[in-house]
Amino acid sequence: ARAREALVKVGIPAPDARLRAYPHQLSGGMRQRIAIAIALLHAPALLIADEPTTALDVTIQAQILAEAQGLCAEMGTALIWITHDLAVVAGLGDRLCVMYAGRIVEAGPVADVIEAPLHPYSAGLIASAPSRNARGVPLAQIPGMAPALTDRPPGCAFA
Repeated sequence: ARAREALVKVGIPAPDARLRAYPHQLSGGMRQRIAIAIALLHAPALLIADEPTTALDVTIQAQILAEAQGLCAEMGTALIWITHDLAVVAGLGDRLCVMYAGRIVEAGPVADVIEAPLHPYSAGLIASAPSRNARGVPLAQIPGMAPALTDRPPGCAFA
C-alpha cells in the first residue's frame, strides 16, 4: 500500500499495474519517478539526486524536476541536485556549488554565481553552455585537462 501511494505521489499512471511490471517495461522517465518515490518512502531529511535527469528529453526533465521539488517541499526534505546541466540549476536551487577535481571551487546564490562567476572554472563552465552561444558559433571550451584525483596539485587544481 505504501509503494502504491508513493507511485501515485510521483505521478505514475496505473500504479497497480506498474507494481507488477519489470523495469525494462517502463520508460526512462517512469523509472526516474519510481527511483524518486523509493528515495522518499522513508521521508528522509536530505535527498541527494546525482544526475537524475540525464538521458531524458527536456519535457520529461522538467516534469521530474517539478515533481522532485514539489515532493521535497511538501515533505520538508532538503534536496542536493548534482548535475552538469546549468539550465537545470538556474531554475532549481537557492545555492550553487561549482566543483572541479572533486572540490568546491565556488559557492553562492545561484544568480550570483551564474551572472558573475568569480572562479575561472565557473566562468568557463558557464561560457561553454550552448544556450549562451549564438547559433552557428562554436562552443567555448575550457582549455587543459583535469588532474588525476589521486595526484592533485597543492592549492587550486584548476590553476
